[in-house]
Amino acid sequence: MLELFRKEREKKSMFLNSAIYDYLDKSVNLKMNKEGLNLLRDGAVTKVSFDQQNKVFSIEARDGHLYKIVVIYHNAFRLQSVECTCGVMACQHSAAALHYLVSKSDVEINAVRDFTEETILQAKQESKDKAQEIESFIFQNASPNSFRKIPEKAFEDWNTFMDYAAQDFRSAMTYPRTVEAYFLPNNVIEATIVEPNWSRKTDSHTVVVSIKPHGKNSEIKCSECLSSTRKLCNHQTYLLKNYFRSSFLTELFQSKYSTIAGDLAGKNNIALAKFSKIYEVEVGKSEFIEKKKNVNYLGDAEINSLGIYLRKIYDSRDEQEKERMTIKGQKEIENFKNALVWLKDEAIIAPMLVEGKAAKYGKKLISTIDQIDVPQFFSRDQEHFYKDIKAIFEKYPLEKLVQIRSLLEKINSEPEIFQQMMHFYLPAAMELKKSWLKPITFRQETASVKFKVEVDDLFINISKILMTGNTVADQKSENLGFFVLDHESGYLFADEFQHLFWKNTQLDHLVIDKEERLMALQIISSLMNHHEVDLPPDFELKTEMCHNGARELYITEAGHSMIFQPFLRYADTLKFNVLSGNHQVSGVKSNSTIFEMDEEERNTFIDLLCAAHPLLKESYQETGLFAMNIADCLKNAWFLKFFEQCRFQDIAIFGQDNLKNFKFNTNTANINTSIKSGIDWFDVSVDIKFGDLIVKHKDWIESVRNNEKYIQLDDGTFGIIPEEWYEKLQKLAKVVDVQGEELIINKFKFGIVDQLFEELSDDHLYQEMKYRVSRLNDIQEVSEFELPAIVNAEMRAYQVEGYHWLRTLDEISFGGCLADDMGLGKTLQVITLLAHQKNMEKGSSLIVVPRSLLFNWAAEIDKFCPSLSYILYHGPFRLESQKRLMDFDLVITTYDTASIDIEFFREKAFNYIILDESQAIKNPNSKRYKAMRLLNSRNKLVMTGTPLENNTFDLYAQFSFINPGMFGNQKSFKDRFSTPIDKEGDGIAADMLRKIIKPFFLRRTKELVAKDLPAKTENIIFCEMDATQREMYEALKAQIKEEIDGTIKINGIEKSRFKILEGLLRLRQMCNAPALLDNTLPKHRQTSVKIETLIDIVENDLGTHNALVFSQFTSMLDLIRKELDKRQIKYAYLDGSTRDRKGAVDHFQESSDVNLFLISLKAGNTGLNLVKADYVYIVDPWWNPAVEAQAIDRTHRIGQDKHIFAYRMICKNTIEEKIMQLQQKKQKIAQDIIVNDESVFRSLDKEELMDLFI
Repeated sequence: MLELFRKEREKKSMFLNSAIYDYLDKSVNLKMNKEGLNLLRDGAVTKVSFDQQNKVFSIEARDGHLYKIVVIYHNAFRLQSVECTCGVMACQHSAAALHYLVSKSDVEINAVRDFTEETILQAKQESKDKAQEIESFIFQNASPNSFRKIPEKAFEDWNTFMDYAAQDFRSAMTYPRTVEAYFLPNNVIEATIVEPNWSRKTDSHTVVVSIKPHGKNSEIKCSECLSSTRKLCNHQTYLLKNYFRSSFLTELFQSKYSTIAGDLAGKNNIALAKFSKIYEVEVGKSEFIEKKKNVNYLGDAEINSLGIYLRKIYDSRDEQEKERMTIKGQKEIENFKNALVWLKDEAIIAPMLVEGKAAKYGKKLISTIDQIDVPQFFSRDQEHFYKDIKAIFEKYPLEKLVQIRSLLEKINSEPEIFQQMMHFYLPAAMELKKSWLKPITFRQETASVKFKVEVDDLFINISKILMTGNTVADQKSENLGFFVLDHESGYLFADEFQHLFWKNTQLDHLVIDKEERLMALQIISSLMNHHEVDLPPDFELKTEMCHNGARELYITEAGHSMIFQPFLRYADTLKFNVLSGNHQVSGVKSNSTIFEMDEEERNTFIDLLCAAHPLLKESYQETGLFAMNIADCLKNAWFLKFFEQCRFQDIAIFGQDNLKNFKFNTNTANINTSIKSGIDWFDVSVDIKFGDLIVKHKDWIESVRNNEKYIQLDDGTFGIIPEEWYEKLQKLAKVVDVQGEELIINKFKFGIVDQLFEELSDDHLYQEMKYRVSRLNDIQEVSEFELPAIVNAEMRAYQVEGYHWLRTLDEISFGGCLADDMGLGKTLQVITLLAHQKNMEKGSSLIVVPRSLLFNWAAEIDKFCPSLSYILYHGPFRLESQKRLMDFDLVITTYDTASIDIEFFREKAFNYIILDESQAIKNPNSKRYKAMRLLNSRNKLVMTGTPLENNTFDLYAQFSFINPGMFGNQKSFKDRFSTPIDKEGDGIAADMLRKIIKPFFLRRTKELVAKDLPAKTENIIFCEMDATQREMYEALKAQIKEEIDGTIKINGIEKSRFKILEGLLRLRQMCNAPALLDNTLPKHRQTSVKIETLIDIVENDLGTHNALVFSQFTSMLDLIRKELDKRQIKYAYLDGSTRDRKGAVDHFQESSDVNLFLISLKAGNTGLNLVKADYVYIVDPWWNPAVEAQAIDRTHRIGQDKHIFAYRMICKNTIEEKIMQLQQKKQKIAQDIIVNDESVFRSLDKEELMDLFI
């Protein structure tokens, strides 16, 4: 009703807008609304007239044509109809007309005023005394055209306000809605309303209504309804009018989250901060309710319940296992055995596995027999044998002959195991009962089908006989697929053909006319290939042995496989299929001969093919054919090597011209390469032709990057890349980039150009290469520079060389990576370079370091070059120094501070930007790396003792920082270098990468340059677990292996690596101390051999020596501390939570009565100089030996004068010993690049991963 009130009643009277808005929202779609507004802006509406008596408006609009729109009011609140002469309902012309009306005041439209005022008087009479009150607070606090703002005063008469502001949705009220409302920390009420299925045609859907403070009022919005809605929509109306109780609304809209949450937190005896993490505030119809978030937070009661539950589960598992072992032990006493039950079926099926009590004498079962899934009473060899047999049936469920061949192959490979097992025969359709089981004893003799030839006056008769050994088998013998059952004796068939021929009743007796002697001989010769044939004494038959056959190999395709068929040819018309048989008939009726293939030649040919590829051997053993998937033939260009081997062995190859999916181009490759110098890159030319076919750049690059020695050409054939070119093209593919039709090499890769191109015909390029390579590729050949006089240090020879190398990089404006071993004085070398920069007045440089090294840098500068001015930009008051920052020679800050203030730093132009411990930016997707890339400087350096921590990809971000664009994008680097090196062990990629980075990378080891350092001896302390800890370890290992097996079966090996890593972590913790996994264990089960060994060393062997003790687990250090405290042994302690690192270090270094320093690996691998220590103990070794090396180098560094002894504590016969072995096995490739560790864990295949749990 009160839609009729106007916002500025005295000045301007608003037209009957609510009725129009209601029509626009409900009847005109969004597209027509937009087109109507466009028409209105273009001045399309030209004339408006009003018929007061009939409440009709006539509007004219032009849109190329003149249209007339008629608007008829039903009453003041609803339009009766809107029609346009265009004939389209709710058209753009109607929308333009209606939008025009609401844009004008009543007084601007003739004759409207009286009608409007009359309607308002009518409304006032209907609302009586409430109308004036509602009008006053609505107009005072909110816009009359938008009822999204709810005035504070509205709650004084809520129902009247809702009558005024809300939609009429009575038609929908019969359907229930579901509401969940929450009070958010930003004081917003967010309600989720699940709408029912009104039409029963669509699923229910969800809308969100939010209510937030807006000045003194509150603003309500709906996610579903358009923002142009001029009234509260159905969802808003339902929430305010029907969900919340009106008595609760005033409290709801005036409440603050902090107050409500604080009250609820107090009610639950919990701090507000914790409450906000654990609970959310739900808004009910009349109250606030605390509700747990979707987190599994456990209170005291839940913790106790869970503890009881877990103990019950674990204890029950132990009890179940004990019960199982008891039952098994009892059955073993009673002589229970497993057996295989063979069934007769048209399709051979796997044997049934059973168990039962066996007789003391003889192979029979005398108790109830149970069919089972897992054998308990087989020996280990029998169990493996059974699994292999079962796998054959699973692999070849329908291929009967392959099944038989594979079974016979398996049984004949381990006949003793097969014969030792108990076997029974169960007749068809019989129940599994001992009375029906027929025991089988397998004999050494085999079953075979023999043929006997007899000749009478008219016919040649060929009869089939089944033989078991040298004896004719009983006619009632059963054919069970791969063996014959004759009474209780089993005879394995000699091969699959014996089963097939005996089963074929058509071959029982053959009769051939004597006139067809040649045909009979052909049949007899075929039978002789696999069967014994008895001929009558007077049967004239000439045989001849063939020798020195020519070997031929015919290649055909079958689906995605390639079939290799070997033949031996002895004459133009005499050719033997090596896989079919060794007899063949030649001649005429009167004079015929059976030719026999040389068995030795046949076997030699078969052996050659089996040796050519493991898959060919497997195929022959299982199917009797030589077949391989085409993709396997292409891998690593195997087929090329194979064909070359065939030519070497004088094996002629036929059939390749008929292949559809595997065609070769017969032309020899013609390849030419050249290179020229460009402005920012080298222009490369690679021309490859096969006859008239020119190879596109993308085709040869894709082939060699996929390790393929062939290129698919435009005519569909494959061109073979010559061996002498393949490696060179591989190297080129690692470094070239394709720009349109051109190939280029980034100039940062100049270190490999002279090795890729034998002749540099471009003289300018030759001179450029000579200059760059000679200046940077050999550290001992770089130019010598005078040391700055302001540096107060006696520099070692290698440090002087490092300074010269840095100066050389500076002169030719290249960034560099100084990666000397820890403790070799990288900081001094860089300070010397910065001293020279000060002398040359180059301006301020920025040094970014981990927080732990901030004061180390200050101390080193004060010591070696106090004339270098610097400022430590860090801490809460740093902003005060921003204006004078560039007045200093050096600005030293941390990675976190630089990242936070990056908008300030990116506006500065520094001389040098130097990143210390640059492995901190190894992740190019991290915010830290992206922030560092925004910094501006004339040149850049990075410093690190471990440029590779995990894998080769660690190099990408660091070198992209010092020389942007050096390696292109991340995908390019992964495809060309990190994946081939880390996953595939690609030596060529590793060599190329090493040569590319060599000019910009300097690394010296202690063994190479600091030979005056005292010796370092590394040993292993093997710790032997006691029986309790060993029992717990083995049980945990078995449990984890079972969990991982299940995960791999479901998700595959790649998606299971996190689960595997979690399992390895738990095993390592068990090696350290069982209490790390469960601190509620009884005392006698908390034994830790490592802690006992370490305490024994400290008390009895350490003496006056000083030792560092490192562990990855701070919880392990806590257990060690407890034992030291019990014995009142003094120590220093440092982990990641230690705020005063310097104080902890000084406590160890300067206290004469403290000779033990406990340090977490993570906290202790950077920024520490602990030369007081001469013993190091690594309590728990891990995959990355670089981290362990960092720990040891805390003491083995310049300034050390004592022999260093480092010990790794390893539990014997555990995961730790396997990790140590894998470290040694998997370390080669990364050492080829940078003498560092590679990511061992990620490079392990499935077999190696599962071997960890054996």
